Amino acid sequence: MKKIQVLDGTTLKLIAMIAMVFDHVGDMFCPELLWPRMVGRLAMPLFAFCIAEGYCHTGNKNKYLLRMGVFALISEVPFDLAFDGKIGLGHQNIMLTFFCP
Repeated sequence: MKKIQVLDGTTLKLIAMIAMVFDHVGDMFCPELLWPRMVGRLAMPLFAFCIAEGYCHTGNKNKYLLRMGVFALISEVPFDLAFDGKIGLGHQNIMLTFFCP
């Protein structure tokens, strides 16, 4: 029996990235509008699924976690500057949550 594949990982990540852009643009430029934030809420579960799948199928789980941790640290600076205007610990990006095993 042939397995039917509707969406692959790359397509899911692309959908999640587009949703995330809606969320962030909506938050930064038009916070009074609700619909961009609602569209953006699709991003987190899609990214979480892709990261869990990647972790399950990786050959080196420690290396995978290290890459996630490094990316969490690197992405925190632009995230803080974009949303808080300064670097601080008050509001973290989702990458830190994804990194925590």
